[in-house]
Amino acid sequence: MLDPDLFVGAVAIGVGVWALWSAFANLNSAFQLHKAQWLESLVGRMGARLVYAIVGLGLIALGVAIAMGFGPNKSPSAGSRENGRPLHDVSLLLPLL
Repeated sequence: MLDPDLFVGAVAIGVGVWALWSAFANLNSAFQLHKAQWLESLVGRMGARLVYAIVGLGLIALGVAIAMGFGPNKSPSAGSRENGRPLHDVSLLLPLL
């Protein structure tokens, strides 16, 4: 059985890739959606493409984070390693800064 976090992360990544591809390829089918037409009337086609690209990148980042186990309601022990530190422990990155 597939872990729910992996499934939700994969869906978010898939939608993000679609939004990013729609922005870069200027797909007419993506910009015929009602909300996209409204956005295009406000900021123009290039602005709507920029918004699609930003949303796509955000969804891809969110999907990767969810698939890796980041979440607001996760206890630190849920994704822990053998040494007891959680997988998303930011203190591991501090020496790099």
